[in-house]
Amino acid sequence: MVPAYYDNDLLLVRYGSRTVAKLRAGAVVVARDPRQTGLLIVKRAARREGAAGWWLLADNEFALGDSRQFGAVAPELILGRVVGRLGLGRRRERQR
Repeated sequence: MVPAYYDNDLLLVRYGSRTVAKLRAGAVVVARDPRQTGLLIVKRAARREGAAGWWLLADNEFALGDSRQFGAVAPELILGRVVGRLGLGRRRERQR
């Protein structure tokens, strides 16, 4: 599948524990990478894994860096849900 978002896209994110508590499968989230918590990742929440957290997947099944490599992501590492895109990022750069 083609990614929904690209590098340099400006994303509108709803942060907060209430937003994370209401997550549903299919939502795009911003989370801390469990392997390197200083790094933020944007992934799609595939399913809830009970107390372990959320199974997060990249839209591109060949991309590295999702739950297929690091397992379920703890709820406290999920920062918010993407609610929109404000910029076109990489696509805008191609038109120059």
